[in-house]
Amino acid sequence: LREAFQAHVFGRWPAPATVSVSERRLLAQNAFAGAGRVEQWSVEVEGHGAFSLLVISPAGAADPLPVIVMQNFCGNASAYPEIDGVNGPRQGGPPECGSAWARPLITAIFGDAIITPPTAQILEAGYAVAMFYAGDIAPDSRRASAALDALTPAGAPPSQRTGAVAAWAWLYIRALEALAADARYDEDRIVLWGHSRNGKSALLAAAMDPRPAAVVSLQPGTGGGSLQRDPVGESIAEITTAYPHWFAPRYATYAGRPERLPVDMHQLIALIAPRPVLLAAARRDRWSDPHGAYRAAQGA
Repeated sequence: LREAFQAHVFGRWPAPATVSVSERRLLAQNAFAGAGRVEQWSVEVEGHGAFSLLVISPAGAADPLPVIVMQNFCGNASAYPEIDGVNGPRQGGPPECGSAWARPLITAIFGDAIITPPTAQILEAGYAVAMFYAGDIAPDSRRASAALDALTPAGAPPSQRTGAVAAWAWLYIRALEALAADARYDEDRIVLWGHSRNGKSALLAAAMDPRPAAVVSLQPGTGGGSLQRDPVGESIAEITTAYPHWFAPRYATYAGRPERLPVDMHQLIALIAPRPVLLAAARRDRWSDPHGAYRAAQGA
């Protein structure tokens, strides 16, 4: 199944790379009304550059701490503008991320948690939060072919070039490795949390690697947590036209004929068993296909 998902949907899983933390900088000792300690790490990924990992730990909790690892859409500074010194995207984020109107409009529609997670609530439950922007290494852009080519293993056919979703999933695992190397964090209790495209990546990361303890995937939709064969929501044709860099080029050949795919997303979810998976989809958001997600969960 892992082979088939690489060949037909996501592209090749990048080769292993050594991870090291070149800097840990304390940004705040008593953030979130004294509930959290904030550090900023620079995580070096051998041969591919570095990304900034913001690590927020609950004050007073006993080590080793469980950790929820999250990716975001616009960089850590956008998610936590109230914390001084938080890095923005190293290569620049998507155009909409720099717009003055974007945040109030997005939060008015989706709520604050679309950009900034409920950090105080998570800290109160005893979890650390580790957040990063995967675009530091694999930008979310049609022009990201150089980064994706660099991540594609040697010898992979062009139709199976590593897609951005696979690259971001692979970076979830690199973040996990950086945290697991720090004795303050429990390598056996690292949870992956993602929304939309990051929800797709979180599912794929846990399907490809046994180390994530659980997955929280919010509205992963087509190419993630919903069945390709479900007639509701975004189609393969629509998603590969809008975001061709997200998947292996071969995936687009199944547009209009999803029944030809040798795998479907219930099998991706099943690869994570017996670890817990939470799939969340808003009932009225037909585009993310909650109907197909429910059927995928049943099938898994």
